[in-house]
Amino acid sequence: MHFRWRTNPTVIAHYMNDADVPRQAEVTLKPNEVCVVLENGKIVGSVSQTHMEVNPQVGLFGKLFGNSTPVRSFMFAFTGPHAVLVQVRGTAVNGDEINCLITLKLEVTRESAPRLITFPAKGTMTVQSQDIADMLSPTTSAAALQHLRGMDAAAMRTVQANEDVMYAVKTALRATLDEHGLAFRSGFITWSSTAAEQQLQHQHDLERLELSKNIESDKQA
Repeated sequence: MHFRWRTNPTVIAHYMNDADVPRQAEVTLKPNEVCVVLENGKIVGSVSQTHMEVNPQVGLFGKLFGNSTPVRSFMFAFTGPHAVLVQVRGTAVNGDEINCLITLKLEVTRESAPRLITFPAKGTMTVQSQDIADMLSPTTSAAALQHLRGMDAAAMRTVQANEDVMYAVKTALRATLDEHGLAFRSGFITWSSTAAEQQLQHQHDLERLELSKNIESDKQA
């Protein structure tokens, strides 16, 4: 049978044990998809842009050395780029309101994908944009506010301010992103409250749809 690991655009990665995958299931990985394979709890490799049998009875190395079927698990990921939204709120030194939306464009590579295992290790089996936003929000907000608090409302909205803030955010997030298998590609600030609210609402609607599907699947199971 053909197996689809991703059915919602907000899903960035999904960890699955072999028991959760139908026997002899097959998946075709697109150029922007990667699968990290673990056997007996250890990462044995990652593949991309290929057709593979997700849950074969015995792995290639097992066949060569006569081993029994290993305990296998998989970390599927969509490489992106992914738009992660972080809302920043505060007050400038002169009293002007700071209320903007920072969009982070993040990416997963085949080389960095194995580090996505950090998420299921902490209990997050399905990684969505909001999971990453929640993780990055404190550092992103702190880095952005450090620069924006010294400006007035007009200066905050300049191209130079956008570049300075995004450089500060990129620098502040480097270690956390690297630890979790993510790479910073670009980012920008949206100052329109209406546009920011619409983007956030759209993402929340998609995530609620995915949650409803998961609940229905559990009921059927």
